[in-house]
Amino acid sequence: MDLRHLERMAGVKGKAQPEPVCMTCGYDLRGSVTQVCPECGQAFDRLAWEREVSQTQEKLAEIENSLEMVGLGWRIGLIGLCVSILLMLTSQTGMCVGRCVSVGTGFTSFFLGCGYFRSFLLPTWARERIATRSFTASAWAAMLLGVLLFLAGAFGLP
Repeated sequence: MDLRHLERMAGVKGKAQPEPVCMTCGYDLRGSVTQVCPECGQAFDRLAWEREVSQTQEKLAEIENSLEMVGLGWRIGLIGLCVSILLMLTSQTGMCVGRCVSVGTGFTSFFLGCGYFRSFLLPTWARERIATRSFTASAWAAMLLGVLLFLAGAFGLP
C-alpha cells in the first residue's frame, strides 16, 4: 500500500476524522454502501479498516516521537557543550559545575540520539518515511556529542 493511502486512511492531512479508503488501491469509500471496492473489486471490511487506521495512527505517532527525540538530543548536546565550555573557562567552581553539566547533557544527548534505533522496530513503510539523511545525521550527531560531553566531563578533558 502506498504511504499516501495510509496517511489519508489515518486522517493525517489535517482532517479530524479519517476517511474510509480501500486498503488495496486507496480508493475513497466515503458514502459507499457496498462491502466491495468499486475500483479494484477488493472486499471491504469496515472493522479491519478501523483496526488498520488505529495501528497506522499509532505508528505515525511513533515516527513523530522518534524524529522529535533525536532532534532534541543533538540540540541538548550542543547547548550542553556550549554551557560546559563557558563554565569550565570561568573559574575553579565553574570547572566542577561545567563537568557535571557536561556529563548530564552527554548522557541525555546520547540516549535521545539512540532513539534512531527504535525506528528499526517500525514497519518498513514507516522506516522508509523517516530514513532521511537529516534524521540519520541528527541521530549520529546526538550520540557523538553525548559521548564527547560525557568523556569531557567524566575525565576532565578540556
